[in-house]
Amino acid sequence: MSGLTVLGGLAVAWALAACAAAIWMAYRVYHPRSTLRTETPEDLEMAFEVHSIGVAGARPLTLDAWFIRAPQAAHTVVVAHAWGAQKADRLKYARFLHRCGFNVLLFDLRNHGRSGRDPALLGMADRFIADVEAVIRHWRERLSPPGGRLGLVAFSFSTWPALYHVATRPGGGVAALVLDSGPPMSIEGTAVRFIESYAPRWVPWWLRPPGVFTLFKKVYVSALLRMLGKKSWPPPLDGLQAGVLFIVGEHDVLMPVPEVSELAARAAGAELWVVPGARHLKTFKSRPDEYAARVRAFLDERLGGVRRTGQPNRRTITCST
Repeated sequence: MSGLTVLGGLAVAWALAACAAAIWMAYRVYHPRSTLRTETPEDLEMAFEVHSIGVAGARPLTLDAWFIRAPQAAHTVVVAHAWGAQKADRLKYARFLHRCGFNVLLFDLRNHGRSGRDPALLGMADRFIADVEAVIRHWRERLSPPGGRLGLVAFSFSTWPALYHVATRPGGGVAALVLDSGPPMSIEGTAVRFIESYAPRWVPWWLRPPGVFTLFKKVYVSALLRMLGKKSWPPPLDGLQAGVLFIVGEHDVLMPVPEVSELAARAAGAELWVVPGARHLKTFKSRPDEYAARVRAFLDERLGGVRRTGQPNRRTITCST
């Protein structure tokens, strides 16, 4: 066997290995590995209830959720975490909302935190949308007091299913939607930016040579979109009934301002806040006081004020981060 034949065989094997790695890493986007955090709302002096929320489907599963009640509060805000994260990562955010006088419902998406595992390969967009819808249905059927209204806050990855639900389910019950660090106009563009921006952190050395990385990136993006399975993006946004607030960091590389701004411009009556100096998912930490004031004002307006059950609307509660 000649040297050229051996080298050719090695090149083919290398290319096949790169393709296999790309498909596996794309799968891991929807099935991430993470260490379970042990913090609970009690660590921040908030009493809470544990809820198991069933999600129907070919592979029925349960989502793990925490419900944090504010004294006599009528309105609730659901909080959906970012990719690879879990509800415990949003405890300080929940405390901010709780101090504002809202009930807070935190949950883990499937394949995250303490929620059920779904080994499915395809149709992941519909599955994550189903998670959001199951949580909202659970609130409406079991947790909503008379006259209670619902807000939904989503971060990065979860902004896609959150916006899709609100856009395609006009009577879905969400009155106020806050989208932090996403979503942008292009899903494919986000996948490319993700692999290019974060490759040095988690792509092994043998996939980094230019030619190999080009192949790896192409297969990775293709597999990511194929597994997602949702081609109709963005959804129709001209008939939105819920109020929508887009928040994006000025220096967000993954969800850049021009893309988020373009999507926000299509949403009827949407508001957009570009947070100066902030990077991806750092908007809340970057300007905590201004963030708290803007989000509280938006929720207060769209939900009808901090309303106590059995009492008129009240707007005198002071909240902070």
